Amino acid sequence: MTPAEAAASPPGIRAANLPPGGLSVRVRDIDRPGRLAGHAGEGDMAHLKVKHVNDVAILRPHGYLMGGDETEELEKAIADLLVAGNRRLVVDLLEVIHMNSLALRAMIDAHKSYANRGGKIKLCHLTDRIQNALVITKLAMVFDVCGTELQAIEGFQSEVAPSSSGA
Repeated sequence: MTPAEAAASPPGIRAANLPPGGLSVRVRDIDRPGRLAGHAGEGDMAHLKVKHVNDVAILRPHGYLMGGDETEELEKAIADLLVAGNRRLVVDLLEVIHMNSLALRAMIDAHKSYANRGGKIKLCHLTDRIQNALVITKLAMVFDVCGTELQAIEGFQSEVAPSSSGA
């Protein structure tokens, strides 16, 4: 992380480093919103990055999630991952500045879709504002919240793998 990136990060939050040789990483590009391409590199849409660590997909939205194109992009990426058979998803909110109720609704819908297919979503790097919104709405009891991306991935690694056959 460069000094400029560190200064732009919320206080007390640092990017997680994966242990050497501990997890295999597979990264896929996104060539246009909602479409996963097959060549190597980190996926990057206008408001979203995606990567895979073993069978765990990690989505990193950034900026403001206010129910517009950026939220639709997130919903489309989640739907595409489900169709592709993913059942373990981490939504890393490190670069999200604010989420409104429409974006929270999208996260609830994603949680339901994953749960209905035997999958699970974990959230990480929540800002105080997003954490407070989850507590006030009692969604903190619904979502599995981890401090870092690495903790979320390790949490999945310690669980029994869900079936990808879907319901």
